[in-house]
Amino acid sequence: MCVLVEPRVLLGSPARYLVAGIADTLAKWYEADVLIRDLIDPPIVVTIAHQAAKLCKDTFFEHSVQAVQDLKTNTLSPSLIKVIETNIVAGGMVGGYGDEFGRISGAHAVHNGLTTREETHHLLHGEKVAYGVLIQLVLEENLGEIQKLLPLYEKLELPYRLEHMGLHLDDQEALHTIAEAIVKPSESIHLMKGTFTPQKMYQAFLTLEAYINKQTLTV
Repeated sequence: MCVLVEPRVLLGSPARYLVAGIADTLAKWYEADVLIRDLIDPPIVVTIAHQAAKLCKDTFFEHSVQAVQDLKTNTLSPSLIKVIETNIVAGGMVGGYGDEFGRISGAHAVHNGLTTREETHHLLHGEKVAYGVLIQLVLEENLGEIQKLLPLYEKLELPYRLEHMGLHLDDQEALHTIAEAIVKPSESIHLMKGTFTPQKMYQAFLTLEAYINKQTLTV
């Protein structure tokens, strides 16, 4: 098997697509880590997947903003090449080596729930997954990681508020519909430890909004 990557093909493409790809691959760290970190003696291939997922996160924190700027100016920079390679190569390694431990968990379940509402149909897959990462971190009670992600989300123009997705806190019907879809028995959120109910998901939306508002006020 051979994978050939010619990054110059992407020059001139919409930056939003690159950003969505970054978000979807960034989620691999959060979704894989929550499944792998508590394994007592993971197989080597799963450890490789875990390390590849961390490489994705570290590369994007360092290079993604510059890569997007360079794409907008048709500049084939080292940062852009690293980001493209990370999306394709490192991202592929996570699921390829990790199998069920390196594919999806909480964030993609949130994505699937969001797709049930027409209000969110203007968003790309990776953009909805990006919001899903934040909700997953709320469920993990890891608000500190959300604080680290917010500056990156702002620079990449990824959604982190309900209003960014065409949703509103006062539309309880819409939020409850999404919450119910997230926790369907077939959804990947149940790969995570814990019990997830529609009410718990609805509360996660409220918690994230309150946390975002608090961060905004303290800046």
